[in-house]
Amino acid sequence: MSVFSIIYSDFNEARLSLKEWFFCRKQAIRMDIAISLADMKQKGWNRQFIVMLMSLPAGDRLVSIHRDKFLEYQRAGLLPKRLKWSDCKRMSFYQTPECRNNKATLLERKEAKEKYIRYAKRYM
Repeated sequence: MSVFSIIYSDFNEARLSLKEWFFCRKQAIRMDIAISLADMKQKGWNRQFIVMLMSLPAGDRLVSIHRDKFLEYQRAGLLPKRLKWSDCKRMSFYQTPECRNNKATLLERKEAKEKYIRYAKRYM
C-alpha cells in the first residue's frame, strides 16, 4: 500500500466516525427537545404524556402525546387500530409522571435519551 492510500483510508475513517457523531448528537438534541416539551405540557395540563416515535406522511417524528391525542390519532388512521394505550406507554421512550407532585429525575431522562439513541443507530 502506498502512503497516499493509507492517508486516504485514515481520512475516510475519520469522516465516518465524525458522521456518526453528528448523527448521534442530532438525535440526542431531538430527544432533549421532545422530553422538555412533554414536561412543559405535563406541568400545564397535569396529564401524563409519553414521547414516542410516530410514522407520519412527512417522515418519522418524535411526538409527545397524552391519551386523548392517542385516541384522536387512532381515529385519523395514524396509529394502528389495535394498539392500546398501555402498549404505547410500555414502548415509549419517555413518560412524564402521572401528576405534578411526582418529579422525573435526571437519571430517567438520561436513560430515555440513551434508549432512543440506541434505537436510532439501529433503525435509522
